[in-house]
Amino acid sequence: MSTCWEKNSDAIKQKNASLYLQLQNTVGNDDYSEVIVSKTQKYVPIFKTGAPLYSKYNPEKEFLQTFTETDTCVLFTGIASCIHISLFLRKVPSCKCLLTEINLSSLKRLLELVDITEILVNENVYLLPCIDDAHFTHALAEQYLPVIDGNLRVFSLRSWELFYKEKLPFVQKQIDTALALVKQDFSTQAEFGKIWLKNILKNLQVMAEKPLSIPICDTNKTALIVGAGPNLDKHLLTIKKERDSFVIFAAGTAFLPLVEAGIYPDFFLSIDPQVFSLYQVTSLPKNCIGIFDLCTCSSLAHRFLKNTNEFFFTISNHPLCMYANTFVSIPFADTSSGTVAIYALDVAHRLGFSKIKTFALDFCYSGGKPYPKGTWLSRQIAQRSTHLFSTESFFSSIMFRSSIEVKQIDGIYEYTSPLLLEYAKAFKQYTFDGKIWKHRFIEPFPYTAFEKTLIQEYLTEQKHAHMALLPFLAYCKKHKINFSHSLVIDTILQYNYAL
Repeated sequence: MSTCWEKNSDAIKQKNASLYLQLQNTVGNDDYSEVIVSKTQKYVPIFKTGAPLYSKYNPEKEFLQTFTETDTCVLFTGIASCIHISLFLRKVPSCKCLLTEINLSSLKRLLELVDITEILVNENVYLLPCIDDAHFTHALAEQYLPVIDGNLRVFSLRSWELFYKEKLPFVQKQIDTALALVKQDFSTQAEFGKIWLKNILKNLQVMAEKPLSIPICDTNKTALIVGAGPNLDKHLLTIKKERDSFVIFAAGTAFLPLVEAGIYPDFFLSIDPQVFSLYQVTSLPKNCIGIFDLCTCSSLAHRFLKNTNEFFFTISNHPLCMYANTFVSIPFADTSSGTVAIYALDVAHRLGFSKIKTFALDFCYSGGKPYPKGTWLSRQIAQRSTHLFSTESFFSSIMFRSSIEVKQIDGIYEYTSPLLLEYAKAFKQYTFDGKIWKHRFIEPFPYTAFEKTLIQEYLTEQKHAHMALLPFLAYCKKHKINFSHSLVIDTILQYNYAL
């Protein structure tokens, strides 16, 4: 006969292989000492202090009024024998149920004591990493989708809170961190959801018509990632002198200053969905290859087409990109930082470069300006500046538009903002996952079949089709647009055109 642990671990393995492996290598602690049977024949875990997690008489009775149909998404911190969770699932069958424990050792001990496979295999139940796990906050942020799930309720058993009372501030901090990520992600989706949808659909149509391939690079050279930090001006002479030893990746706005200095990048990279990104390539050398995230402004690909430059697309974790990838394998590159400089760094790794150098990834404003000379923005401002509103005034309006931090290095003031600090943090924390692209031709994308399937699966309430359109739904929610079947179909068909 299988033990409780064997039954539970088999259920976990089907849905969360990484957590299963962690638990296999974990020894249960003694936080939970035993399980007793209540008067109503329910299993009640007991803490080592002797405190039961439920009533020893009728555990279900104490939760009869706890949950209502408005509780569409609940995070249960502390799962015990899942009596309260089972009651919730019966009361709100369409809910989303997120489970976690304080740490792996406690979770392992619980899974050894009581069989909760009925809960674990439920399609509405998601067992998250434990609260003290470094991946907990991101896992919660990925699972909780407010635009679909509604408000999140956090529920803990009173006995669980008393036993772990010293750790409750940490628990709250972890949850708050996750919710801050959710808020940030929702804000971004609500801002760009529609333009992302437009760009992805149009770029996929380019992939249907234009043969694309991942280029072969001279990986014996050093990949030079060039950002658009104010200090780029100081590096131009060095780059020019050592040009032959570099394969240059121009990250977005850095492109024009390099070209103006007579340095022609090998690659131009963009993740910007807005039309302003076109201004970054007003001068386009013939041998420059474009690398674009699928969400990037679709007009960029057309500019490269018109100029007969080679280019190819990559996908991110955008749900519609993931959906498209089920039709044709498209190379993945990390855009999670939100900055093209780190995207360029990731692409260089995936192209096989082992020697990588960066210039002008300043993540601050220095020298009294936010950008180097020669950017499209500096050109625009130079043309529009007046005695009443000079170039310096405009730069100041950019640098001081939000709260800033100031530091002085060698007599030079540097200013940074919360957003730039986030970019700098993401750069320091970046690690390559080791997945190198191989040179290959990318199959023509079957856009007609993709469009037809997406619409059909959306109309028939297929979950993955609805998930693919999640950012567009967030956009509609923010702008108070009625998100209906006809709106989705009309929007998808609206962006269908022949090249």
